[in-house]
Amino acid sequence: MKKPAIAVISILIGCQPLDVSTYVAAEQNCPDGDCPPPPDDPPDDPPPEDPPTPPDPAKRREQLISLDYVSLQLVALYGTTIQLSHLGGEDLEFHNVQQVCETTPRPDAEECREACMELDLPRARTQCLQSCSQTTTTCSNVCSAWETRSWLRWGAGALQASGHTSCNMTTCPACAPATEVPSLRDRPLPVPAFDKSYTVGPLTYAFYCRVNQWTFTIDNHLTVASSAAGLAITIPGDTGDPAVVCDNAPDVAVDNLKAQLTFRFPTTGMGIGADATLLGDWHLLGPVFDFLADLRTAVETRSREAAHDALNTVDARAAYRSLFTKIVDRYVSDVTHERLDNLLNVSAEAGGLRVRYYVK
Repeated sequence: MKKPAIAVISILIGCQPLDVSTYVAAEQNCPDGDCPPPPDDPPDDPPPEDPPTPPDPAKRREQLISLDYVSLQLVALYGTTIQLSHLGGEDLEFHNVQQVCETTPRPDAEECREACMELDLPRARTQCLQSCSQTTTTCSNVCSAWETRSWLRWGAGALQASGHTSCNMTTCPACAPATEVPSLRDRPLPVPAFDKSYTVGPLTYAFYCRVNQWTFTIDNHLTVASSAAGLAITIPGDTGDPAVVCDNAPDVAVDNLKAQLTFRFPTTGMGIGADATLLGDWHLLGPVFDFLADLRTAVETRSREAAHDALNTVDARAAYRSLFTKIVDRYVSDVTHERLDNLLNVSAEAGGLRVRYYVK
């Protein structure tokens, strides 16, 4: 007999029949029978978004940009300079964060030890004494500065092609007031001096050789070539006199010194990378020793490794993408008189850069 009564009450108060306590509470909250309407049903899931409209195949293009055109557009890299040196040349300052720890006497160490001695259990007393350190060590991160004569310094065009980041009082280095700076940073090129010993019979010869101010600056004296291996830019270099200074061995001359900067393009996408290698004719200013081949290999190998790290940071790759996108954008506007919408891929081949893209 109770269920029909509950159903009648449910109809009268506009509530769904759940249990007796619900309706008792409803009657108490609605003494005049004027109950609020039941809650709305939960909203339906939002309708799925329409898939993106596929690009119009009629707007897809493929062009071969000639080397002559590409060479003219590389003005964006002008001013970028590489210097390798252990002796003369300009020093550049770099910053990095280091952890610095300071150890100070603990003022309450003696009080701690006296309190431990009052413990009755030997084991507890020993553990307590071990916790009473005589010193306290505090560590913090410190922005430190250092200088080197071996570095990669980007030119104004490359910096403009990069993104931007904020420099403020919490960054390393700090800026006051806070300002926007290019995200592309100059990089040190850690190339160690050549230090090696050779044993001939009963004698041992220790050779120590240092590079003397090798400088390469990208300007209008470039030689540009392309192949399936990439876009190669050859940059003439200058050296001090002599090019390599050696202790306990003849000095070394390097004629026709060049740096070859090669941009490498992926088969898909725009993940462009770069490498640099040294070219030149090495010879000794004196009798020939077996160490010349080892010296050349060491300098060229370490220079190539250091340049690879400096040229392939996330910010550097982003700058390359921006640089080559601007080249294609200018080509599309100047030559085909269309407007670039999306650059798909760049690849190098004999004769220039093959580009695939969509126009608006």
